[in-house]
Order: sequence, then structure tokens, then C-alpha cells
Amino acid sequence: TYKTNSATPCDFIYNSLPELTGKTIAIAPNPADNYITIPTLPGTPIEDLRIFDVDGRLVLYTKLPIERNGTYRIDVTTLPIGFCTISLSSRQGKYLHGKFIKSHE
Repeated sequence: TYKTNSATPCDFIYNSLPELTGKTIAIAPNPADNYITIPTLPGTPIEDLRIFDVDGRLVLYTKLPIERNGTYRIDVTTLPIGFCTISLSSRQGKYLHGKFIKSHE
């Protein structure tokens, strides 16, 4: 468990999953209304995407197709407004994490 320097109630995030070191998720747009895009990561085939709301509830799970070049486009229109975290899992069992704000329904 770790705490960021921010004073928002979503500062406490529990993570016991192995992470891909040196990798970050570039989520755009942020904040997002209808969709987000996540670029593919060379040499890191991503298998699943999970999005959690501010309370840690799973609000979206999807298997991702293998993409060699380009981006994944994820529809977020049905997600609740607010802070969301993303967990991407690779075929090697490693995880990447990111954050974005869902702005309008």
C-alpha cells in the first residue's frame, strides 16, 4: 500500500501484482468522455484490460486483441463519472497501471 502526496480520497491504492518496470501507460484524452486510447507497447503483448472506479470496483473488463502497431481504443461511455484506474496485464503475467478521469455520461 502506498500514499501519494495528493489529499484526495483516492490516494490509497493497494497493489500486490508484479509491474513492468520503466513502462507507463499514456492514456488520452484525459479527462475522457467517450473513449480512451492506449498505445501498444513494443515487446509487451497486452492480454487484458481492467478498469476500476474510485471505490475499487471493477467497472470494465475486456480481452484485448494482439496489436503489433498502433493503439487500443476503449469505449468508456458506460463508466461512472470520476477517477478511474486501469490495469493492463501482459501475456507474461506482468501488470501496468494508469489513471484517468471519466468526465461526462
